Amino acid sequence: MLRCCQGGKPGWNLNTALPDEAIEYIITRTATNPKRPWFIHYAQGATHAPHHPTKERVDKNQRDALVCRP
Repeated sequence: MLRCCQGGKPGWNLNTALPDEAIEYIITRTATNPKRPWFIHYAQGATHAPHHPTKERVDKNQRDALVCRP
């Protein structure tokens, strides 16, 4: 479903790109034919571990690691 992997662009993140694509899909389908049923199977890949963490998450983990060191 993800049409274009833009991993090289600053700020691009898989965990935010997937829901954006899902929302765009739903909007497009309902706009073109509102009576036609649609189905989307959305499975977030980072439910237990951030495989593609945001910069904010990385920064927070680094700060936490510094605080926890003896």
